[in-house]
Amino acid sequence: MRHNILFSWLYWHFYQAPSFLLDVWGNFLWASANFFSVPVLIMTFLSPWRRYRWTYPQRFAPGEWVKTFISNGFSRIMGAIFRFIFIIIGIVTLGVTVIVGAVAVVLWIVLPFVICGLLFFIVYG
Repeated sequence: MRHNILFSWLYWHFYQAPSFLLDVWGNFLWASANFFSVPVLIMTFLSPWRRYRWTYPQRFAPGEWVKTFISNGFSRIMGAIFRFIFIIIGIVTLGVTVIVGAVAVVLWIVLPFVICGLLFFIVYG
């Protein structure tokens, strides 16, 4: 069976290539979401930074207890600050990935019409 090259191109350009672009876009979304692990960062927001935590002394030593409390609190504050920064970076990266992917798919579909319009404008304009 012989295929017309125009119909083969139309099928490829408007069906196969956008399907591939959507798959690639989905992979980029998955990769950026998993790279920053925003849900995990939110769930562990107040956990100590890098699991740095000090144990309280077994004996009665108020100075050591205060020092340990402040150190653990500081570790949790640092963890919250860094996790907040990573959450913001992850959300921005995910948003940029969504926008760039949507623009790429729309441009791919619209590109033949733009080229035809430009050629028509050059020849008859």
